[in-house]
Amino acid sequence: MAAPTHATDLRASLTQDIEATQKSGQEARNQLNTNRNQLQAVATRADELHKTTQRLEQDLKNNEDVAERLRAELKKTKAAKEVGDQNAGTYKAQIKKGEFLVNSLGLRVNTLKDLHKNLASFEDEGYEIVRKSKRTAETAGLGVPSGPAKRLPTQANGPGSNAMQKPPVNIKLPGSKTSQSASPSQEDDDDNAPLKSLIRKDRNKDQSSSCR
Repeated sequence: MAAPTHATDLRASLTQDIEATQKSGQEARNQLNTNRNQLQAVATRADELHKTTQRLEQDLKNNEDVAERLRAELKKTKAAKEVGDQNAGTYKAQIKKGEFLVNSLGLRVNTLKDLHKNLASFEDEGYEIVRKSKRTAETAGLGVPSGPAKRLPTQANGPGSNAMQKPPVNIKLPGSKTSQSASPSQEDDDDNAPLKSLIRKDRNKDQSSSCR
């Protein structure tokens, strides 16, 4: 029963990894939204500066007497606009990185979910192997004599025959593969083929002895 326990522990670890990854993805999304808001603020400020520049240029044309002061103000405004453009480029690059990180984390979450599903399937297979191994061990415990084969009890026909019947024994080795799924009756027939062979040999031997 060690395999199912290990599978359970591994599934719990994968569940924690999925939760941590989802949390990191949410944090990345929050940071992405923050960068977008900052970019919008920078864009708004740049638009305001652009409008101010246009207004100052118009004032410069209409007021030659204050041209020198307006030129100085215009220079400061253009410098601020350049800084705003640089900040906008920085935030755009951060947004691209954030989008890539969110996509990567989303793919990892999907991968971990697939691993979680596969782990559940492996756990079921582990239980099936343990069940078959236990059934094989019980079959081996019946004990077949190594000397001349003795006649095994057969099922009788008629009243009370159910008392002599035993449940079918599956002696298939664990992990054996079948080409297709069979019904319970077909599976029992395949599993009991070696035992039926022994019974047929025993019957033939008894018949030959009676003829002598």
